[in-house]
Amino acid sequence: MSDHAPRATPAAFARAAFIITVVGLVLLGCASVPARAGTYTVSVCDASGANRAFAPFGDGVYVAAEPGCRPQFTGSGYQSGGVRVRNSVNPPGVGALAPLFASGGLRAQAPAGTSITRVRGSATAFDDMGSTFAEGWRSGIADDVGSLWCGFRQPCSWGGPPMLGIDLTPSAGATHIDLTVTCAVWTGCSRDRLRGVVDLDDATLDVSDPVAPQVSTAGNGWSAGWATGAISASVGATDSAGVRRTWFTIDGSGAQQQRQFPCDPYAMAPCPADTGINAAPLSIAGFSDGRHTVNLHAEDAGYNQASADVPLLVDNNAPVVSAVDTITASTWRSSNGFDLHVTEADPAGGSGIQRTGWEVCREDGTACSAGSTAGAITAASVAAPSAGTWKARFWATDALRAGVKSDWSAPLRFDDIVPGATEVSGAAAWTREATPSIGLALAAGQARGPSGIGGFAVATGGGTPGQTATVDGEHPSVSLGALPEGATTIRARTIGGSGVASSVVTTAQVRVDRTPPLLGVARDPDGADTDWVGRETKVAVHAADDLSGMAPAAPGEPETAGARVVYAVDGGESVVVRGADATIALAANGDHAITVRAYDTAGNVSRERVLRVRVDRTAPTGEILARDPGRPRRLRAVIDDLCVRSAVVELRRRGDVVWHQQEATLEGREAWADLDDDHLPAGAYDVRFRVEDCAGNVGNIDRFASQTAGSAGAQLRFPLRAQLHLQVAFDGDDPLDGGARRTLALSRRVRIQGWLTDADGTPTGGRVVLVQRRITAGDWTTIATDATGVDGAIDVTLPAGPSRELRLVTEPDELTVGAISRTLRVAVPARATIRVARRTLRNGDVARFSGRVLGGFLPARGRELELQGYNPLRGRWQPVRTSGLRSDGRGYWRAGYRFTATRGTVRYRFRLRIPPRPDHPFANGYSRAVTVIVTG
Repeated sequence: MSDHAPRATPAAFARAAFIITVVGLVLLGCASVPARAGTYTVSVCDASGANRAFAPFGDGVYVAAEPGCRPQFTGSGYQSGGVRVRNSVNPPGVGALAPLFASGGLRAQAPAGTSITRVRGSATAFDDMGSTFAEGWRSGIADDVGSLWCGFRQPCSWGGPPMLGIDLTPSAGATHIDLTVTCAVWTGCSRDRLRGVVDLDDATLDVSDPVAPQVSTAGNGWSAGWATGAISASVGATDSAGVRRTWFTIDGSGAQQQRQFPCDPYAMAPCPADTGINAAPLSIAGFSDGRHTVNLHAEDAGYNQASADVPLLVDNNAPVVSAVDTITASTWRSSNGFDLHVTEADPAGGSGIQRTGWEVCREDGTACSAGSTAGAITAASVAAPSAGTWKARFWATDALRAGVKSDWSAPLRFDDIVPGATEVSGAAAWTREATPSIGLALAAGQARGPSGIGGFAVATGGGTPGQTATVDGEHPSVSLGALPEGATTIRARTIGGSGVASSVVTTAQVRVDRTPPLLGVARDPDGADTDWVGRETKVAVHAADDLSGMAPAAPGEPETAGARVVYAVDGGESVVVRGADATIALAANGDHAITVRAYDTAGNVSRERVLRVRVDRTAPTGEILARDPGRPRRLRAVIDDLCVRSAVVELRRRGDVVWHQQEATLEGREAWADLDDDHLPAGAYDVRFRVEDCAGNVGNIDRFASQTAGSAGAQLRFPLRAQLHLQVAFDGDDPLDGGARRTLALSRRVRIQGWLTDADGTPTGGRVVLVQRRITAGDWTTIATDATGVDGAIDVTLPAGPSRELRLVTEPDELTVGAISRTLRVAVPARATIRVARRTLRNGDVARFSGRVLGGFLPARGRELELQGYNPLRGRWQPVRTSGLRSDGRGYWRAGYRFTATRGTVRYRFRLRIPPRPDHPFANGYSRAVTVIVTG
């Protein structure tokens, strides 16, 4: 057997050498038995000769499986219904032997979860062991565990009619039955003729199916909610052996929508494995409201039945709202809320009232507004969409539908419109004694609600009208009685018919005026009396009166008939201006005094005010003072003005047009500044002080006190301080002709010399000189200081370091300008160590080099390097490794070189090159050379 181990080896059967006659076998009948739950029977060959139970398996080269049902010989002749398995045959001397355990045949495979419990039919089998008692081909019937009939169970030599009836019981849980032929001798089995054959005719297989089908509840969307009228009931099932039929019942009775599925009695899985979702319409209109159960059923190929329940909630009757009663009185209301009593119900057993809805509409049924709330209610508070008369009705909704709407409620009257302003009529003009009566009404064009005007709230004096009416009616008249001297304020508020008070309070006054007006003065620009104004200025006068006011006399009337402003400048003639405002213009220089008074409409006069205004429209002047030799940079000027706001010094090189400014310091009437002469090019400069006085006038002071009128402006020659010259050279070099570059070893110190002289070449001693250094493109830093001797010279020795630039600097002081020497450049070749792990190698070995770049100043991530080898043929060094060769941040490096073309013994020389780069301040440099001997 190829798929399972045999129960006994071929050699064991040969040694047994027993003969069991076919006549001695106990054979059982093959009659069919009625189907029972958990079992179904499969017929191997149908009437047309088709076999759908067995399929070929195993070795198809040496074993021939004939699954098609072919004619078989019986006692009454040949008939259809047999399958055969045999060894393959080649003519004598042509084919090869079949190898040991070459095995194959036909297999009936039980569906998942099932097993084969019985094999019945007619069979013949013969093989080498049964025919010659010599080990060779074995033929028979087997299950998962081993042989059931012939094969390795016992030799068989039954090769012709009549066939033997068989009734076999496979091992417990057997999942397949095999008709098999197997080569059982290690030397191979001959294929010169048929030596191993097994036939099976009129066969049936009993299959045990202990597992019930799985019933699906998918597709029954109503199972999660309420349903009415009709539903689409769905049932589906799956089973490894197949499903015969499905159906459903409701509340356990009355099979509905039964469906049979086509099953093939000749197949191992005779029925459909998955029926899909089978939906069918079902009317539930006659069902009572409440909970029901839909029972889904299925039967599989083995007649096992299974079921699943799906809940069905039936609601065929809508809820009803029977009455709506008004709780809140239906008079005009300003608050938008009406309480209503609602009577509603849903028939017993239904889904219950899920939501209550309502609508509020105008009396004619238009402009409706809807609302709702969850669940059933007994009372509701509804709001009107806007001011007016409305009515309401309700309806209830269960899980499926809305019920019929109720009757309309009683009228709901709502008015929240805020009425407009009150119009007050009959208030008297200015008077000393007044007992007026005033009339009240809604002002024309003001808002008015549907409830109309109910009255007015009135307050006299400082009071504020309340929110309720103190006088009723739409056009009432109110007597005020006697009023005191001064202004008496009357305030009124409109009250609507629903009690809504106006947000606007109308104010009227009955007035008696004995109080003079108030006078205010504003200058342009605004400032104190002591401020100076540098242009024509204006003074604005404004008078105010809280009682009679400052209304001017009407045209044609005298000035004294109304309010007015009267002013005079420096004691001159009075000027009268009608009304509350006057503008006084001042153009002349001087310290002016203006007197002002005002009269109100009632003739009361204000107190007189005096305003001081200073006008200065003349630019400041002055002269530049002679320079102090002890402070050559300081420039001073005297200013001819009583009040100076700011001053700057302006410089312009002769021939230029742009002035450069420098802030000056003010001390009383004098301004001074220390000029920054070491940042401006040498040459002749025009100089002036630009001065602004307190009135904003700007003037230029551009002449020295010694200059005469009409002469050219003040001039200075820069630099103002004495100039110095600073020279530098490497030790031993001439300061003028010596070179500015020198190459030194990494360990060598640098000696430089410097000479400081004045503009005439005289040595300058006792001055501090800074020695500064710059590495790569960095900043200049001071690394040493020294003082010049009496000959103006210094001599400085600096420690070793990388490639760098050097210079000398003398800082400026009060009398001299600083100096900077030329730049000296020191080039320092880079250095590195090199060593090789092994100096003697063979061709194909790798030389391991390592070392360190010296001198520091390496980038944090290291730098690239170049390994060179000496080429004796060309007489020069050339690169042998550059890609990926670099040091780390501390200078350490490693490299390898493999020798692949050496013949004989060759001496190779290597060195490391450190090429220059911007971020490593060293010139091109090399390590020493090392030698490696390679033998090929």
